[in-house]
Amino acid sequence: MSSRRIELQLPPADGFVRLQAACAQIGKVKEVNEATRSLLGAVPSGPLRSLTPALLRMSVLTGPDGISSVVEIEGQATVDPYGYERKAIDKLIAAI
Repeated sequence: MSSRRIELQLPPADGFVRLQAACAQIGKVKEVNEATRSLLGAVPSGPLRSLTPALLRMSVLTGPDGISSVVEIEGQATVDPYGYERKAIDKLIAAI
């Protein structure tokens, strides 16, 4: 399972909007939970991009200073031998 954590110099609500837009830009948003600022997205990756998208669970938390946001991105596969989740996470971060 791959995971990354990045900090954005945006309020958490704005960070969540940006995360949703980035996920929609490169893949598909499957579930959104506004109350917890979390979402599940499917990002095409690998040789069979449309058949085997990487599923990513993402959430936006309030940063340590109280005004920034921390984005946590986690792959949902238990085994990822080809690094597709890592590549999908990198693609999402670049889109943000």
